[in-house]
Amino acid sequence: MSYSFLVWPVVVLIFAVVFIFTFRTAISGFIDRSTKLGKDGFTANLPAPQGQQGNPENTKATEVALAEFGGTKVLEEVEQAILDDIENRKIQDEQGVIRVLTRSLAESRLSLAFEVVNSRIFRSQVELLKALNARLDEGMFREEIQTIFEKIKEDKKPNLDNTSFDAYLEFLHFHFLIGYEGNRIRLTERGQYYLVWVARYSKEGYYFNA
Repeated sequence: MSYSFLVWPVVVLIFAVVFIFTFRTAISGFIDRSTKLGKDGFTANLPAPQGQQGNPENTKATEVALAEFGGTKVLEEVEQAILDDIENRKIQDEQGVIRVLTRSLAESRLSLAFEVVNSRIFRSQVELLKALNARLDEGMFREEIQTIFEKIKEDKKPNLDNTSFDAYLEFLHFHFLIGYEGNRIRLTERGQYYLVWVARYSKEGYYFNA
């Protein structure tokens, strides 16, 4: 079965979330012993067992931890697709692999957060973000935005009848898209990145009509 649709960074999202954050301590120790990266994964020069090393109880604990994520054939095929992708990219340095996975994880987590925003945001809120983007240096005064909001609320009746101005702004603030500086409101760096993400992945048109 072909899994060519599992392109970077979609594939990495599945692997990185589980692998890096759950096993980040083990990764650090494993890197120190790793010598080769291939289709079958990492190979490492392991020290001779001593103390609890090689203890069946440790192996059992590992299997219990892995079982929490399931052991389906689909998951294994995705894991292999990730290893294949890494090998095809000729990333032989283990630290480089971790850096790429971490960066891709950060991108994927932002994308997931933006998907949540996109499922709830009003079209007029996106337009407000664009207006703030055009005025990055000075931002906009709260009163100016409130005037715009009241006009939108009237034009889009009854869609915003149950939405207060404070709630309208706080949605954007809660998701770190805007920041408050006294009576002035500015677009944050995350807000700028959200607009880039919307354009990059053609997300316009999925907003609530308000």
